[in-house]
Parts: sequence; structure tokens; C-alpha cells
Amino acid sequence: MARFLSRFSQTLGHSHWSTLTSLSQTSRALPVFTTNAAFFTHGMRLSPAVMLGPSGDGWQRRFAGHNKWSQIKRDKAVNDGKRGATFTRLALTITSSVKESGADPTANARLAAALNEAKVANMPKATIEKAIKRGQGETGEKLSFELYQGYGPHNVALMIEAMTDNPTRTVQYIRSILNRAGGSISSVEWLFDKKGQIHFTRGETSDSPEVLMDRAIEAGAEDIQELDDNAIEIICAYQELQAICARLTKDYGYHITLAEINFIAHTKVSLGVEESAAFEEVLDRLDDIDEVVKIHCNAE
Repeated sequence: MARFLSRFSQTLGHSHWSTLTSLSQTSRALPVFTTNAAFFTHGMRLSPAVMLGPSGDGWQRRFAGHNKWSQIKRDKAVNDGKRGATFTRLALTITSSVKESGADPTANARLAAALNEAKVANMPKATIEKAIKRGQGETGEKLSFELYQGYGPHNVALMIEAMTDNPTRTVQYIRSILNRAGGSISSVEWLFDKKGQIHFTRGETSDSPEVLMDRAIEAGAEDIQELDDNAIEIICAYQELQAICARLTKDYGYHITLAEINFIAHTKVSLGVEESAAFEEVLDRLDDIDEVVKIHCNAE
């Protein structure tokens, strides 16, 4: 039985794929590939409004990708009703956020969003505090961020983020799953762009969606989209994530519901019914690995 619920982000609008925790550190486990290459910056685009489900409802999965996959996993999570697994996933997100950018939510947008989600989910305070201490290294664990890359079935590219105390063990798990599915560990970073993703609402203001989108542009968004839960989605340069979140909250009084750095696929691989089933099985197996934080792919 998987300990972790499916954690999907919403589709990033138009041609983008959401790819939900940031990993900029170099992985030490071989053969794991990390990137030092510069990521492309897109010009500003206004994506057509797409009716998407909310991402801040406590069921967001660590797998990030197309909304088709998001909805499958979201339904599965809701039907299973594994509240404890939701807390486990949230704790991992909080820990990784703290380890990456510190324990101050005013200076760590991703942590602030995770803490808000934990509050909405009624996560116990003691569990939250333990997750924060774990990220600060106060539990004695030697955790590291790792970015594993490879191909799954039907040549689908995968970027797998993990936080582990044993990179060699983790890559062995991942390699075994990919090999059994006809895939392999391989560099695929060139198929993705590293971007910031933000979801925000008007908070206590009375601003219209049009005003929210104007503010998003002013704050530095490269791509924006109105979601069906009265929220706005921003795609931005990943280096600007914190600054944009600060401007939206401090200057405009808006409420951040999601703040992450994700890998967005340049192009997508189309899968048929049988191929989708095989791919879904691989995702489930990868999701069962405790150390896996988030999975990015280019499946359509």
C-alpha cells in the first residue's frame, strides 16, 4: 500500500505542464544527471482560460503533469480518503522547503504555501513542527536533494525529485522500476524548462480577475491564466519566484495558495489507452518510494 497520496499540480495552461518542489542542488548519486545549463525564458503570453480544479484542497500530488493525469490521481486520492498519507506528503513538502530555503515563511514562499495547505488540512501542530525541525537538520538525519532523470515506458521523459539520506539506495529503486518498464536512467533535462509556478487569489481585496492578471504582469509573470476557483496562475522565471510572491502579498494584499519551482516539458508524448495504463503503473511504483518528492514528465 502506498504511503503517499497522489500529488498532482494543475496543468500549467496552454502548452505548459505543471511540475509541482524545487531541486537546484547537484545530485551526488551516479548515474544521476543534474543541470547547470541556463533555462530559456519565454515572452509574456496570456493563456486561454481553462477550467481547472483547485490545487490547494489538500489533495495535490507530488506527481506533476498534464491535467488528464492530475484528475486520475486526484480522484484516486479522494476515493481512498487516506488523510494520514496527506499529512505524510505535506510533512515531506515542509521539510524539503525548509532545507532548501530556510524556516522563515516570510522569506520562503514555498514553505508559506505548504504551511497554509497544512492548516487547511488540519494537520497537527506537532507534526508540522517535527517536519520543520527535520528540514533544519535537528533530527540528526543527513538529508540531500537529488534529481533523478530517465525514460519510462513508451519513451516518456521523467524528472524525479527526491529527498533522501541514501542517494545510492534511492537511485537503485528508481533504476529497477524504470528498467522493468523498458525505460532507463538517462539525461532528459534538455526536454524541460525550469520555471516558477504560483497560484494566488485576491485575498481580502475586492479586485476583479482582470485586475489580478494586470498585477501579475506588473509583478513579473511570463504566462498567466485564470483558474476556475477564482485564482490566477503565474508562470515565471524560477529565480523570481520569491520576489513575485512577496510583491503579490505585501504590495497588493493577495493570498498565495501555491508556490513551487517546476520542470515544464517543451513537447509532449502522446499515449494511447494501453500505453497510458502502463505509464500509470510506473508512476504508482515510483510514487511508492518514500524519498520521492515530486515527479515531472512529458506525457500528454
